Amino acid sequence: MLITFHIILLILFSFFAGYGLVGFFTIKISSEEKKKHSLLTPIIGYSFSLILFYLWYVCFENAKLSFYLTVGTLFVVDLLFILIGSKTENRLSKLKGSLHFFKENKLFVILFLIFILISWQYLAVGQGHYYHSGNEDYFDGIRGGSVFLDNTPVKDIFAEAGGNLKYSAVIYFQYSSQAFWRILLGADGVDTFMQQSILNLLLTAIGVFWLTLYVFNSNRTVGLISAFFSVSISFYFVTYMTGHIGSMMY
Repeated sequence: MLITFHIILLILFSFFAGYGLVGFFTIKISSEEKKKHSLLTPIIGYSFSLILFYLWYVCFENAKLSFYLTVGTLFVVDLLFILIGSKTENRLSKLKGSLHFFKENKLFVILFLIFILISWQYLAVGQGHYYHSGNEDYFDGIRGGSVFLDNTPVKDIFAEAGGNLKYSAVIYFQYSSQAFWRILLGADGVDTFMQQSILNLLLTAIGVFWLTLYVFNSNRTVGLISAFFSVSISFYFVTYMTGHIGSMMY
């Protein structure tokens, strides 16, 4: 149950993180159009929160302080949109359009089915137990998250990356995200890695659904089927975490 609760928390947090930002960027469009963009809110919020966290870390080199500043910033952006941004038209109508994501009942059924299919082995093992392969990238990610939690200076992280700016930029965001979710969930590195992986795949399904509907102009049934089969098989989840070998992503 704890794993399921954490996944729900991660989705809700991602929506909270993107709510105000998406609201301001879509402030001039109609409520009906706003419903379309509401689907992207958790995806944008996921990215926005991790970028903010890293930028705050660069400033203060303190993981917990950066986490609280990130959450505080997201709260202020959301509050400003509710109090100021929604004045451009009927406030209630605007807010309902922004929350349309939660009315996609069939999509949530698909997300639940995906969650069960891709992670039933992990659910059976339960949180707090080792569950993974011996893949080097997996352990690098956990150790990398600990580097940020230990408040390592950015210059030392850059030096550890061999001074390669492109490589270190990838490492910064990849590993700092591990630290961010560990603080939010209060979980260890193994479980945080697993649950972030599950969240990534669920957000991928939401993105596929949105693309099918609004880029390829297909119907909702096709969108739901595409979202389900894009990430649903357990084999995809397992290979996603063990070096991306043989998975559908290629």
